[in-house]
Amino acid sequence: MNTTAETSSAPVVYGDKIEQRASVNPTPLVNRTHVREFLLEEARRTRAHKFTRVSEDTLIAVNAQVRQHLVSIVRQLPSKGQTI
Repeated sequence: MNTTAETSSAPVVYGDKIEQRASVNPTPLVNRTHVREFLLEEARRTRAHKFTRVSEDTLIAVNAQVRQHLVSIVRQLPSKGQTI
């Protein structure tokens, strides 16, 4: 099977079918709307400057930190068990 998905705008080939992907979600582990709302509310509550936007880079960084935290949770578990 020939599969290519190098960039978000590259066609994806599955056998003889070609599908065009519009974009790939760079933050699959976080709800972007809720993260934005939380960050802006926290900034409003604790900072003197008024923030109005949250950058894509910030959302990607939050996603990376969530991912790293989840990995650390799994690695701390005993090797014998069924429930995370």
